[in-house]
Amino acid sequence: MVHIIENPVSYFQRLPHSNEFYFQPIPLATPIYEGMKAHSSVEIHGDVFQGPQGGFTVEFPTKNGVALHISVRMGSYGQNVIVFNHLARGRWHREEHHHNNIVFGRPFCMKIHNEHHKYSVHVDGHHIGHYHHHKCPKKIVALTVRGDIRVGKIHFENFKHHNGGGSSFILSFH
Repeated sequence: MVHIIENPVSYFQRLPHSNEFYFQPIPLATPIYEGMKAHSSVEIHGDVFQGPQGGFTVEFPTKNGVALHISVRMGSYGQNVIVFNHLARGRWHREEHHHNNIVFGRPFCMKIHNEHHKYSVHVDGHHIGHYHHHKCPKKIVALTVRGDIRVGKIHFENFKHHNGGGSSFILSFH
C-alpha cells in the first residue's frame, strides 16, 4: 500500500475487513521517495464532475518547484484542454496545450510515464502529449491531485519504495 500524507480536511479510511478505502474530498497528496526514475509511471483512475474548479490538477512537486504540472480544464477560462507546465525559480513557464478527451461523469485513466528525457501522458490509452524534463524527475518528492475529481485508484509502477515496484490503492465511494 502507498503511504498517504493526510490532509486535515481530507483523509482515507479503511473499510472494515476490506482492502478498499473510502475517500473524502480532494486534495490528495502522497510522498514519492527518491524521486521518479526512468520507466516509472503513475496511473490515476477517476471521473470529473462539474464543480467550482472547472477541472482538476495533477502535480509532481520538488522541494523548490513543480517538475510537472498537468491542468485538466473542462471549459474553465473558455478552454477544454489539458495543459502541461512546470514551476522553476519561483515562476510558471510557458504552457503547452493539448487535446482534452476527458468527459464529465465518464470514468477515465490518466497514465503519466517517465521516459529518459520527457514525460509521456496518455488518457484512456490515447497519447495526449510529451513534456520534456525541465527539472530532474529524481527530485520529485510527491504526487498531488486537487480539483473537481473523484479518484477511484492510483497505481504506482517501478517506484523503489512503493511495495517493491508496483502498488495501488483503491478508493470506493459511498
